Amino acid sequence: MHLILVRHGPAEDRDKFAARGRPDAERPLTDAGRRKTRDAAAGLARVVEAPVRIVTSPYVRARETAEIIRAACDSAPVRSVSALAPGGRRDRVLAGLGVSGSAILVGHEPDLGMLLGWLVTGRLEVWHAFKKAGAACVTFAGRPTPGTGGVEWILPPNALRSLGRLTKP
Repeated sequence: MHLILVRHGPAEDRDKFAARGRPDAERPLTDAGRRKTRDAAAGLARVVEAPVRIVTSPYVRARETAEIIRAACDSAPVRSVSALAPGGRRDRVLAGLGVSGSAILVGHEPDLGMLLGWLVTGRLEVWHAFKKAGAACVTFAGRPTPGTGGVEWILPPNALRSLGRLTKP
């Protein structure tokens, strides 16, 4: 099984959004963020194995990112889980993922960096700081469990966007 961890794309400024009296969970991607995320998702579609399931944080910016990825990967509908929200319970992230194919998990920093470390080492340590719309792939021989994953690749958003611009063979 392959788990692809993706940080949401560039969103509106946190402080300016909060100054309008709106909760952070409602903060959306910017127009430029949507464009950059579409380009990164095109690259992601070139490296992800089918079938793909997409699970996302319920926060608006993560859901928007997941929908952009869904369109690029031509996958099934996106499922939202609170475990991928900031501060969510990483032990619940793995529930219901199955043992085959690929699943894309869209979330937030520093939680994704901590999730990556936990999947690979079994310890709660940040292994990588994800840039917005960046991704990492963790592979498992069977059902994903903490400490049993191996990092297959880590791609920053600029590399994903470059892959997305390549002509398909």
